[in-house]
Amino acid sequence: MFFNTPKMFEDLISQRLLLRAPRYKDAEDIFEFCGDAGSCKYVDWSPHQSIAESRNFISYLKSRSFRGEGKSYTWFVELMSERKVIATISLVDSDYYGNIATVGYTFSEKYQHRGFATEALLSLMRYLFNVKNFERIEAKVLPENLPSIALLERVGMKREGLLRKGVFCKTCLRDVYIYSILKDEFTRRK
Repeated sequence: MFFNTPKMFEDLISQRLLLRAPRYKDAEDIFEFCGDAGSCKYVDWSPHQSIAESRNFISYLKSRSFRGEGKSYTWFVELMSERKVIATISLVDSDYYGNIATVGYTFSEKYQHRGFATEALLSLMRYLFNVKNFERIEAKVLPENLPSIALLERVGMKREGLLRKGVFCKTCLRDVYIYSILKDEFTRRK
């Protein structure tokens, strides 16, 4: 199983972004957008109430990634020109027997609509398909999250259907669309 290597996932570098492991010194940057209701509008957790909560979030991510479960990993998305963390992007779940990855992301509202999400997601998709050899990448999105739907379609994902009450979001079960792209579809897009 490829997840049991000492460094399970690598840093990823794109034109403007560095996708890297979480660091405790990022707590203020994380609080800046994880504490913002606008940035957290479509995620399954409530906005952070303090920098201490953001530090606990970082601890959780680090422990979850390295417990040996091997099913998930979160990168912090650093805008290299500002040396600032502006997002998280994750391998939320994985079925390594079927080579299927589920991805998710949260971007600071202040850095949305500038192409950073597209750049980060394409970088992660290239890595998961070309280095980790996944055959399918999927994502779930709330039907009212139009910017995320546009992002998934922009990177070549196709809507497969609606999962009725398919995710618990904050206080209740919610419907979600499921999007996916296959390795051969992604390769043909280049």
